[in-house]
Amino acid sequence: MNARGLAMALGTFALLLAAGTAAQAGDNNPGNDPHMETYKVTICHATASETNPYTVNHVSWNAVDNGLNIKWNGHGDHTGDIIPPFGGENGFPGLNYDEVGQAILANGCVVPAEEPEPVVETGSVMICHATSDTSDPFVSDQVGWTSTDGVVDIAWNGHDDHPDDIIPPFLSYAGQNYGTLGQAIWDNDCVVPTQEPDPQTTEVPDDEDEPEVDVLSDTATPEAPVATPVLSDAGYTG
Repeated sequence: MNARGLAMALGTFALLLAAGTAAQAGDNNPGNDPHMETYKVTICHATASETNPYTVNHVSWNAVDNGLNIKWNGHGDHTGDIIPPFGGENGFPGLNYDEVGQAILANGCVVPAEEPEPVVETGSVMICHATSDTSDPFVSDQVGWTSTDGVVDIAWNGHDDHPDDIIPPFLSYAGQNYGTLGQAIWDNDCVVPTQEPDPQTTEVPDDEDEPEVDVLSDTATPEAPVATPVLSDAGYTG
């Protein structure tokens, strides 16, 4: 092959290589710029649907000499789209990528179901606060409590770490020291009930100490009386 033929072959190869590079770049590099790199990013494209407000899109972005062209595929001016940051330190900072946007994107561009608001309740309960006074070991105290969705926060007013306090059960709280004695004290306005003395019993004497009493039986036959002789005036001789 002469020099002219070799030059023509090399030229044809170069054209084919350029055509292949342009075909590979496709729409992402319409100008077939050799300095342009193509990448893809997943975004949530905003729609006008109330039931399906976002759709998943995998769109290309172009880095031209390390500078970003954010008007890719027409999404650069979509203010409602959720776009994560990309391109590194000097890249695209993201759009609508706050806590809510991140949750939507992480959920496949589906808005997560809203969790119901917690039900918070407050109230108070009477407890018997333990003292160090042996003559008055408990005092009545009305303390407040807070519950979230029925679960009581027992760290109220510092009484949760008083192991001797008497606390009745309420809501989800199981109570403390609320056994038979604790309940009796709580029912008595935190005063320890006075123990009543045992009733006095009267001793009954044994049977041998009781006097014997003869009792005639209904079926017994009474003895006949003994006849006493009487002197007859008529038959007296002497």
